[in-house]
Amino acid sequence: MLRRLRIENLVLIREADLTFVPGLNAITGETGAGKTILAQAIGLLLGAKGDASQVGAGGDEAYVEAELDLPEGLLEEEDAATLAELRPGEEDGLVLARRVFADGRTRAYAWGRSAAREDLAAVAERLLAMSGQFEQRRLARPSYQLDVLDAYVGDAQLRRRAEARRAWQELVAARRTHDELTRDAAAAEARLGELRARVEDTARSAPQTEHELRVERERLRHVTELAGGAAAAAEALDPDDGDGAAALVAAAERALAPLETLAPELGRSGDELRDVELRLRETASALRSLVASLEAEPGRLEQIEAELARIAETKRRFRCAS
Repeated sequence: MLRRLRIENLVLIREADLTFVPGLNAITGETGAGKTILAQAIGLLLGAKGDASQVGAGGDEAYVEAELDLPEGLLEEEDAATLAELRPGEEDGLVLARRVFADGRTRAYAWGRSAAREDLAAVAERLLAMSGQFEQRRLARPSYQLDVLDAYVGDAQLRRRAEARRAWQELVAARRTHDELTRDAAAAEARLGELRARVEDTARSAPQTEHELRVERERLRHVTELAGGAAAAAEALDPDDGDGAAALVAAAERALAPLETLAPELGRSGDELRDVELRLRETASALRSLVASLEAEPGRLEQIEAELARIAETKRRFRCAS
């Protein structure tokens, strides 16, 4: 059920906050009172494309937010998995929002956190139904037709469907794990074959190949410094224990989030803080991946030294033969 709908600076509506109660809620008014704009607001939550014409004259952006009841098990479904990761631990409802900027760009949010528009729409369509002369699009979707048919069959069918969904998710996870393991094995075998080919073709190696090997050798000779620096940087950004730069930025965003309703101009700062937090965590992850890659081939330096020695020996033999 839709609990609350909040609209700011959407077309002609400067600000509106509607609270809904269980049962039938009727919104009436004369032509031009804004009923269609309310429908447009719900359409944005259902994934409709936003554009600059929807931003009212009272500001540089439009904002729509809805608070809905969250049915049990909804976030366990496959198309809701991404939003499930954004859910605050103790939140029992679902808060969805869209922001439309003056240049036509839009942003989607779930519980105040950035989300993909498609993920927002996939969940919203499970909870909201838009009916009208041109609003029967989802009736033609096979997934919706299947939902209606299974619901008509009864609870036993819904349980079987849930079991099938869980089995499918487990199968997908198992396939992903298998692909990762076999891909690593294939990469290792390919790497071994590449090294063998390099040894066999040393006499025909281009000067650039030797240069790249020398650069890689210098990198591996300083692997301790590289690993230490990268690990220290990752720890400073996003430590396993304690607060790092990402956590401090997140704290700043949480401090602003409750105030955005009082001062909408803080919304841009909140968005920037959320983006910065995401980039900091991604950077920390990339640094940890670098550290892991430095430790992935402990015998690589010896291989490079041996390959460079073979190249040098081949060159010496070639000069002697000449």
